[in-house]
Amino acid sequence: QHCLRMSASYSPEPQQQKVAPIVTSEGQQEQSWFSSVGHKIEHWVEDLFFSVGKFVASKPWYTLAGVFLVVALCGAGMTQFYQENRDDKLWIPQGTQALKNRDFFLERFSEKSRSQEIIIVRKDKGNILQPDSMKEIAKLWQAIVSLTPDTKGACGKIAEADRVSWSNRGLFLPNSVLSPWSQFQPSPGTYDSSAVESLNSVSQILTALNSWLSSSANSGRPVEPSSILGNVKNDGQNQVSSAEAARFFMLMKEKGKLIDGNEVDEPAECWETKLLELASRSKGNYQTIDVYISAERSSSDAFSAAITGDLSLVSTGYLLIIGYSAFVLFNRKQLLLSRATLSVAGVLAVGLAIICSFGLSSALGQFYGPVHSVLPFLLLGIGVDDMFVIVNAIDQVDIRLDMVERIGLGLKSAGASITVTSLTDLLAFLIGATTSLPALSSFCIYAGIGVLFTFAFQ
Repeated sequence: QHCLRMSASYSPEPQQQKVAPIVTSEGQQEQSWFSSVGHKIEHWVEDLFFSVGKFVASKPWYTLAGVFLVVALCGAGMTQFYQENRDDKLWIPQGTQALKNRDFFLERFSEKSRSQEIIIVRKDKGNILQPDSMKEIAKLWQAIVSLTPDTKGACGKIAEADRVSWSNRGLFLPNSVLSPWSQFQPSPGTYDSSAVESLNSVSQILTALNSWLSSSANSGRPVEPSSILGNVKNDGQNQVSSAEAARFFMLMKEKGKLIDGNEVDEPAECWETKLLELASRSKGNYQTIDVYISAERSSSDAFSAAITGDLSLVSTGYLLIIGYSAFVLFNRKQLLLSRATLSVAGVLAVGLAIICSFGLSSALGQFYGPVHSVLPFLLLGIGVDDMFVIVNAIDQVDIRLDMVERIGLGLKSAGASITVTSLTDLLAFLIGATTSLPALSSFCIYAGIGVLFTFAFQ
């Protein structure tokens, strides 16, 4: 009982509750510091774009005047614009040992040549070494030797002394199926027409041909049949018995000039144009043979034709992007809020950015190469995307506010977003500009400047 009473009378003193102190780790403190700095930068960027938006909305004419002044100054750099299409200037790092070796060679052997190749087959795909085929091959060769360039259009502007002929360009025919009947004096490449016309049997042709192949009159050494004939068949004694195709291979001295980044030999190209026309007319002019001709300019002609064919697709692509922009910005429910025509202004801003990109890059000494043709599409996609972001941000602002205030608040909201994406693109292209490949480096500089001006003009 005593213990119970003592226990009942005992009341312990209240103890003060202790609160454990908040311990912040070093990583958390750093995160808090970075967050604080990030918020300050974000607020500064938002305030900057708010001010820019209000200035643009309140002084649109001053803004437009400033934009066109910048475009004019940058566009002045187009006076230094030049194209480059030579492979060694586009895809080979400059200063390499390979280029030094090439320059060493050209200093000592500067004369260049152009090549033309002619393949002849029978229409019935049979043996080309037949009298009627040989006579028509001789007729074809005579037409080639007597070719003269057009005197109309661009070819007509070429001076008479510069025109290509068999004598003034050193046209050279190493060997051909007509070589057994060739006369190399006084004019190389001519043949004994009477001997060819007198051919009346395959055996007569094979006898003369095999005799010449065994010991060429030019070199005194045997000639490989495959150098002048295609799909050659031999008899059991290593003598040519038939062939499905004949081949001419010609060389011509080149006298090129650098035009728009290309080595261009206009007189030779005009002559080659006439040569290529022989192939297109061969079906009507020859009864037994088909003629296929490849000249030095054939590859560039095919490339130009492909580019020309794509021009309609390029134009269609631009129209589709403009149409899509107009469709997205069109408001059917509230026509007063529709901004379909704004898409034209957005595309115009991209066009002005392209002018600045080309002008400023040219002023910096950068060339325009084949890869650069995709640059307008790249900048158009970036510019239209920025336009959508800005317009959407403005649409989120209370319509009852003053117009200047609305545009300022809209740009305040969208500015940070498009700034981050544009800076990311710019940084990527600047890094790409450090590559040792000249074509890629030049493209990245053009693209980086274009991204910067697209961002500013949007």
